[in-house]
Amino acid sequence: MRKNIEFSIEKIIKSAWHRFNDNRIFWIGVALLSLSMSIPGNTFPTLGILFTLVSCYISASVIRISINFMQGHLVNYNDFFQIDIMQFFNYLAALILCSVSILLGFLFFVIPGIYLMTRFIFVQYFVIDKKISFDAAIKRSWKITKGNEINLLAFLFAMVIIFVSGFLAFVIGVVVAIPITQLSTAKLYLTFLNDENISDSKEDLSINVNYE
Repeated sequence: MRKNIEFSIEKIIKSAWHRFNDNRIFWIGVALLSLSMSIPGNTFPTLGILFTLVSCYISASVIRISINFMQGHLVNYNDFFQIDIMQFFNYLAALILCSVSILLGFLFFVIPGIYLMTRFIFVQYFVIDKKISFDAAIKRSWKITKGNEINLLAFLFAMVIIFVSGFLAFVIGVVVAIPITQLSTAKLYLTFLNDENISDSKEDLSINVNYE
């Protein structure tokens, strides 16, 4: 059984806030770009599918940019064009499969849907960051989140609170809330990924010692 990973939601949000302030103009621009993609699709229904695909591509790019930024790398708008076709296909497949599964889970007395949200939280991150297939990403997210459902649920609740607070503060609040939730989730992903790497290293060391 996978161990419970300890992390501080407060520290993760603070880390995201500090990084946001390092390049707030860029991240406000990212938020405005994300929001703008919903307007043409609603205004021109015939172009809905096209703008949905563009919006999904932007979302995939934001995941990549968020991870890189939280790792301390410099980012710019050129990074929006770094997702290749195969990555995007796997991202779409992961997004559709996870969304349908979560929706079905909510139809079955809500709790299964909430549970699946916590287990699938890193699927798209693995697809984009590790460039793996959608099915491999689902398996990896399922493995890495095992035993951490309660803490992840608390994190998701905190993200909802941030977004709702931003919405209540009208446009200014939303363009800040969106980047904070994106950067916080990227930081959480990196926290779990680091723990996974440490655990795998310990397992490999144990196997080598036993073999010797």
